[in-house]
Amino acid sequence: MKKAGIDVVGLARGAGFLTHRRSIKDAAKAALDKGQTKYTPTPCMPELRAAIAAKFNSENGLPYKPDQITTGAGGKHCLYMAFMAVITPVMKC
Repeated sequence: MKKAGIDVVGLARGAGFLTHRRSIKDAAKAALDKGQTKYTPTPCMPELRAAIAAKFNSENGLPYKPDQITTGAGGKHCLYMAFMAVITPVMKC
């Protein structure tokens, strides 16, 4: 499509080009040492949800509560879930 001149949004590359602060690297190493190597259950760890809500409140003036926060397994997954929520007809069981 790109060769045909169509504007395409590429979702193939992750954030592998970023350089992370030492504190982030140390936290990742500590989590690996504790065996935290799996995806967390949805909607995520309560501590992370609280931290995200606090960040939104203090830095962005958005008064979200932790129970209004969820995370996903990456950008593509989050986009997929958002699109599925919006464009998929409701299924009745």
